Amino acid sequence: MNKKPLKNKLFIFIVSISLLSDRPLLGQTDTKLTNELRPEQVVSILKKYHPVLRQAAIKVEVAENNILNQRGSFDPRLSGGQGAKALKNESYYEYTELGVEIPTWFGIDFEGGFVNQGGQRLDNSLTQGDVSYLGVTVPLLKNLIYDKRRGYLEQAKIMSRMTQHEQANIVNNILLDAMKAYWDWVKAYESYRILDELVKNNLARNEFVTKSIVYGERPAIDSIEVKTQLLSFQIEKEKRWTEFLNAGNELSVFLWLESGTPYQIPANVRPSENWDIKYRSYKPNLIYESILEQGLSSHPEIKMYQEQVSYYRVDRKIYFQDLLPKLDFNYKFLNNAAPQNFQINDTRLFSNNYQYSLKLDVPLRLSEGRSNVRNAKLKLNYGELALQQKQQDIAIKIKNYFNNYLNYEKLSELQYENFENYRTMVRAEETKFRNGESNLFTINAREVKALEAQEKLIDLKTSYLKSIYEVRWSAGLLR
Repeated sequence: MNKKPLKNKLFIFIVSISLLSDRPLLGQTDTKLTNELRPEQVVSILKKYHPVLRQAAIKVEVAENNILNQRGSFDPRLSGGQGAKALKNESYYEYTELGVEIPTWFGIDFEGGFVNQGGQRLDNSLTQGDVSYLGVTVPLLKNLIYDKRRGYLEQAKIMSRMTQHEQANIVNNILLDAMKAYWDWVKAYESYRILDELVKNNLARNEFVTKSIVYGERPAIDSIEVKTQLLSFQIEKEKRWTEFLNAGNELSVFLWLESGTPYQIPANVRPSENWDIKYRSYKPNLIYESILEQGLSSHPEIKMYQEQVSYYRVDRKIYFQDLLPKLDFNYKFLNNAAPQNFQINDTRLFSNNYQYSLKLDVPLRLSEGRSNVRNAKLKLNYGELALQQKQQDIAIKIKNYFNNYLNYEKLSELQYENFENYRTMVRAEETKFRNGESNLFTINAREVKALEAQEKLIDLKTSYLKSIYEVRWSAGLLR
């Protein structure tokens, strides 16, 4: 039993699985370039070192830091002070105070501290000596169920998630651009390689014709015919080499070194070997329904629009508070003693040793509040409509790119068969020519047709491979 074909198939299968995977194969996680450049290497290098992706990561850190900034609204606050006034040997007042305020998530604030006050002209509402207190401030209407500090913190978290989705969208877009550039580079190299082979074949044919003319087996005019074909292929070869170098420059845009400097692909770096065999064996098995479901549920752009809607909803909750009357109640337990001796002797709130205040503030027309709430509702409605439109756009995009994928798959199969037919005819004509049964004009014509068919095949194969990335990109799955 011949085990070699089985081993080759196994190798092709393993490599094919990694061909369009976001994760490189085990042992291929290095980002060092050799004389062969694989697509998974491009992905790995781009993710690690591309400055745009580094910038996106910084924006995520900034957004996360803003959450910490908004949490500051709930930090306990320590306050204190000391002062005195004396004039013409008379002490007006002197005081020392120290207090702490503890905000809570539900809008209720707790406070505690002590004050020592004295002086000959102290306000009658103030207490001489040491006074310690424990108190609470409760918003009875506005800011009780919801308030700005809670809303701003929630919005900071939303913005952090939006930035993460934005980062994912940047990765999705830039990976597609990089893969397009990679397969354009492969296409340019394959076109050059084909012309290089044709030049070699025509050099051998030129040598054969020259010998045949010397031996009197062919007319001298055949030397002009064969050289003309050779020169045309040499000219095309030089053009394709330049196109390959330029395609390498386009691909180099996505390749950076760890030091942050751009990387230029050397001319001796080539695409992955046997990529054509991998192409024929690789079947991504893309399922439209699955791709569509993933795209509509997890596409970064849709996620960003969903978070935008959430942001507007928080806006509406914040501004709704402006329609409520502001009614704040403050109560303090008092004790005419130092803090270490503080005690509550009577738990009845309004019995003894207390201080309270009740403050009401109501804009009579609520113009600002009504305007803010209406704007918030309009923004929310706008965001919901934009989300619906974006979902529809993504669905259509997925369908279009999936159709392209199916089309390129079928066209590639047909063109491969077409090219094989042309190649067979060239080989047959070459045999007939060497046996003296054909002429240079016929073989040259067949060779040109075979070249056109082969270049068309390369274009379709690389377009097919790009279409696989495009389908995944359209669903936001390139990560």
